[in-house]
Amino acid sequence: MVVALVGLIAAIRMSSRRTSRSWREVLLALFAALKFVALSAIVGVTFGPLYGGVLALVGLLIGYLANRGRSVTGEDGRDRVRPSPLTAWVWFIAVTIVAATLLFGDSYVFALSMLLLALAVGLVVGQTIALLRLPKEVPATTPSQMAQTGAA
Repeated sequence: MVVALVGLIAAIRMSSRRTSRSWREVLLALFAALKFVALSAIVGVTFGPLYGGVLALVGLLIGYLANRGRSVTGEDGRDRVRPSPLTAWVWFIAVTIVAATLLFGDSYVFALSMLLLALAVGLVVGQTIALLRLPKEVPATTPSQMAQTGAA
């Protein structure tokens, strides 16, 4: 229950407009990958590594494509970005299902949920790559600003 509540709050915050910080995006991608590797190694439930790799690659492609059209805008002296909510919500669903099946499910259902988590990790890494490559949007000058600077 606590995992679902914390995941829900994180998904809401991750899908809203936020300050663009590259270190936060990289840290999130590292955390997601480490969580996947730790759950795979510690629990010892085996799933097809080929399936996990393919799903992670598909997630990486979808995460990149979903976030490549975004732009960083300068508001109040801060660079702000609104990433695609797809990554945050798939991550929330995957982590909640993995936690539930780890505690209450059998090994087959847990292995399937780990495959969903592999897709979510790919989405997070793809989003990180796309957000690190975002162009910064230059604010357009209005005619009143051009008149103040003397440009006509």
